[in-house]
Amino acid sequence: MTTTTAPDSAAPESVAAALFVGAFNTVYEGDPYMTIAVHLGTGSSLAVTGRLGDDYHMHFDPAEVCAALDWLTRAVATDPHAIITVTTDRSSEGDTPQGWAWFIDNGDPLSASEAASLSPPAIPNC
Repeated sequence: MTTTTAPDSAAPESVAAALFVGAFNTVYEGDPYMTIAVHLGTGSSLAVTGRLGDDYHMHFDPAEVCAALDWLTRAVATDPHAIITVTTDRSSEGDTPQGWAWFIDNGDPLSASEAASLSPPAIPNC
């Protein structure tokens, strides 16, 4: 994910929204399904899955996005070990699922082995 450093005065809600949109924009390639998840340092996680519509827009349930943004906001404010992940149901070659993962405090990507522990078993490499 391309990271930019938010000003120290940025509200956690703004940072959370930027993280969600940044994760989406980094990965979106017209995949039929995309899941964005927040993983807290406590081991709890929350995921929201979107579906590509006939209009070529990704459709997420608004209530689920609100819940994910709430989790991200709390994580930005209180959990420096939280992680955001994105999984899609196919790679750019269209054959296998794929996943990405970043630390929310600095935007650094997780190593493949770290990310694999947060991804569904069907995703061989993150």
